[in-house]
Amino acid sequence: MGLLSAEKIGEIYGKAIEDGLYLKRSVLLAGLAPAYLASLEVSPAPAGQLLLDLNGMNAVPRIIGDVTPLHHWLMNASFLSAAFPDRQRFYGDLADEAARRAEEGRAPAAVPAGPAATDQLPERIIFKNDLVPASFVAGAARTSLSVARMVVPQFEGGMARLNPRRASKGSATAPGG
Repeated sequence: MGLLSAEKIGEIYGKAIEDGLYLKRSVLLAGLAPAYLASLEVSPAPAGQLLLDLNGMNAVPRIIGDVTPLHHWLMNASFLSAAFPDRQRFYGDLADEAARRAEEGRAPAAVPAGPAATDQLPERIIFKNDLVPASFVAGAARTSLSVARMVVPQFEGGMARLNPRRASKGSATAPGG
């Protein structure tokens, strides 16, 4: 049995044909091991090749490098569909499902015994890319230059508190310039 149902593979095939992804095979398969790619069946027609690729990848939960080929293909399809959020979400959601199904079939990892077991945290698979672009850090640094922190003494009866034991100070941030 495959990672996804035959109906879902058919749905992926139909949407990939509509989106023109059948003409972008090299991009969709980029990053997969060449030995694995050589094992895929070949068709002279691009649309037929797409169906062969989807069915072939659906049957393989994992290859060398701990990669799930169908998940990899669907993530690349999601990235290529970025201009169409509904299509990007469609491929991304199915990529998550394929990854979960591949993970379900995996044998549980052995837990080390003894004190070393408490030193290690288990790995967690998130299935979503939550990275921000590197430009985010530069923007945050640039923004921080335009903010100032002010420390203001409190006033009582129109006069600043001068007694250091009783004086309290307030603080605030304000745009600098």
